Amino acid sequence: MPTQVKSLVLISQEILTNNIDGLSYVGSVPYSLLRPSLKKATPQQLYLIERLNPHLTPESDELWLRHMSVFKDLLDAYRQGDYQDSRHWRGLYLKRYQENEKRKKIISEKVKSQYNKIQDEKAARSIKVLKGVVRGRTHDTRRFSGTNSNGSSRLFLETKKAASKTITCVGAYRNAIYRSHVQKPYHLNSPLSTTTPLNKTIPSLSPDTVMNVYKPPSQLARSYRTNHARYGSKPTSAPIYSMIPPPPSHSSAIENCTSTWGNTDKLKRLKV
Repeated sequence: MPTQVKSLVLISQEILTNNIDGLSYVGSVPYSLLRPSLKKATPQQLYLIERLNPHLTPESDELWLRHMSVFKDLLDAYRQGDYQDSRHWRGLYLKRYQENEKRKKIISEKVKSQYNKIQDEKAARSIKVLKGVVRGRTHDTRRFSGTNSNGSSRLFLETKKAASKTITCVGAYRNAIYRSHVQKPYHLNSPLSTTTPLNKTIPSLSPDTVMNVYKPPSQLARSYRTNHARYGSKPTSAPIYSMIPPPPSHSSAIENCTSTWGNTDKLKRLKV
């Protein structure tokens, strides 16, 4: 059986059908030649071609029946005798298509909102792994030796406080032992005590007790207290003497002698 050769029109229609996406303005090409290719077009492609070629619209209305039949309620209504006019098929499809797109948009927004809410709750309960040095509130580097984290600074303060209490307690204990062995009671009216009982009870000391370190008296102070206890009075002060006039000069000495001799002659005359 000889092979039938395709006509040029059929070959052109097949090529046009395979490349319907690139079809736009067709000019004066009749609808009858474009009908086989337009039947394979999608609703979006058919709607675009009709807008670019308005002269095809009256005859291309029949092509919207296939696209309108996608919606079951419209197909059932058509089978029952409704929507028999082909001029309404395009409008019915576009209306139902817009309603579906609006409904899909609302549903997608709800799903996106629920998804974001779940992700936020999941992020709030998740454990975050931090890399590098985590720095908290900064402190004075001169006080904390460059420690900036809250945990390290708090540990440093607690250690410093405990060390201060320990040093204060040890210092107070040593001072108490030193006083019990070295300090000697001195009284003004009693001789020096040379012995101190070693079994003296040391009072309990709290870490916040502040004690003055006793300083032993010097040799001069001990001698003074010993003399004061022995004699019972303070040493007398040195006697105060009157001022001695300066020695007279040579001329004043002669005048004194002359006056003295004159007075002697007067006394002799009075006695006679």
